[in-house]
Parts: sequence; structure tokens; C-alpha cells
Amino acid sequence: MASITKLEAFLEMPNVSEVTKEIFVGGKFGYFKISPVSLAQSKSYKRQSRDHKTGEVDIDKFNMLIVVNHIVEPDFSNKEFLDKAGFVTPEDVINAKIPAVAFANIVDKIIRESGLDVSLGEMVEEAKN
Repeated sequence: MASITKLEAFLEMPNVSEVTKEIFVGGKFGYFKISPVSLAQSKSYKRQSRDHKTGEVDIDKFNMLIVVNHIVEPDFSNKEFLDKAGFVTPEDVINAKIPAVAFANIVDKIIRESGLDVSLGEMVEEAKN
């Protein structure tokens, strides 16, 4: 029986966009299904949320992009969902229905699942061990 190579094992891994996980949001919200943020998506969100005057990333815009694009269920961008809820955009429904503390909790969990909470230095140290 042939052994699987590291390359074959790597190629068999699902794409980041195909991975989902249920997280407990808390209280009346229960569980949401999320997907991690890829490196390319993170870069794109940083570009989209950059303040054109200062060049700084607007963290509120960045976090909203993460939540809007990485909560899989409920699907806040679903047109039927938005119509039924009486909102125009996913941002509208999120701002109206999700308290700041729950929003921060969701962002934190998506960031952690994506590995974006780890610095380059931490990754280098982990790789050394």
C-alpha cells in the first residue's frame, strides 16, 4: 500500500472557503455557522476599509466586512431574509439586531478560527518547536 505524501495530504485538505464551524453567540442568538477568513480575503478587507485620508484601517468597517462575509448561517445577505426582516443591507440588519457585545464576540471567534489573532513572531516560534 502506497503511503500518502505530504503534498497529497495538503491537496486533499478543503479550501478555506469550504470550512465551516458552529459557534455559540450567546443568549437568544444561539448558534451561528461561520467560515474562516483567507489571507486574500483579509488583505481585501483591509484595502476596502482603509481610510483614504489617513491610510489607517477603519477597524469598524473591517470587522463588519468579516461578519457580513463570514457568518454562513443565518445568511444576512439573502435577499428573501432581508425583505422578510424589513432591511435593505446585511449591515442594516446586523446593526439593528446584534448588540455590540455579541458583535465583538462573533468577530473574535471568526478571527480566532482564521488564525488572524496570531502574530508572525508567534508563528515562527511555534514552527521552531
